[in-house]
Amino acid sequence: MDIERICVKCKVVKKFAEFHKSTNKKYGINNQCKACIKIRDLAYKKTFVGFMTKTYSHEKEASIQRGHIAPVYSKKSLADWIKAQSNFKPLWANWVKSDYNKMQKPSIDRIDSTKPYMFGNIQLVTWEQNEKNAQYEMKFKRTYQGTKTGIRGITKHKDGGFVARIHNGDNKRIYLGYHKTLKEAEAVRLKAEELLMSNTEIDNFREGLNLRTNAPNKTSYENIKKQIKKIDWSKPRGMK
Repeated sequence: MDIERICVKCKVVKKFAEFHKSTNKKYGINNQCKACIKIRDLAYKKTFVGFMTKTYSHEKEASIQRGHIAPVYSKKSLADWIKAQSNFKPLWANWVKSDYNKMQKPSIDRIDSTKPYMFGNIQLVTWEQNEKNAQYEMKFKRTYQGTKTGIRGITKHKDGGFVARIHNGDNKRIYLGYHKTLKEAEAVRLKAEELLMSNTEIDNFREGLNLRTNAPNKTSYENIKKQIKKIDWSKPRGMK
């Protein structure tokens, strides 16, 4: 016969299996059932205090995973900074209005992903925009520690040459050819970036400015291939 007890919150008699274990409680289980605790936790996460606890905890964990130093501010300092942002109230109101849709939740985005969480390198956006920014950078940021060449989209071939690739706005992987030198492969990659993004976006992005929110222009696979074939490598980039 299963042992039962009453939940102090909902006042319903339930089986022990419907309570979390807790060694410091009587009978070795929590005095609130799992369902009531879930409701309590969800309600807490919708408060500003709960939001801050989750946000700051995530920043510390993410910093460790990336090999960065811990956030160079306290949770209270971050909370004060968030409240001082002009878009905080509209973002929070939209999140509440959306019935706490995850995509509309306020989120802290690092402007330069190579740097840690610190004032001057963070901006307040929606969770959806933060994800788009990350995807945009994954596709178009050229300097990258994940390849031996140090340049995103260029890998070293076993024969000693280099292979260049890029993802376009339609999320298609485009092969940019095999090249004998890294300089040649990088030039092809640069040209492909020019075809996918406006010149202003490229120049500012390379200077480390925060223009990642501007989505790349969608360019067809065949159009990119045709224009790359017309490149005159004897001329510096930007000359026609």
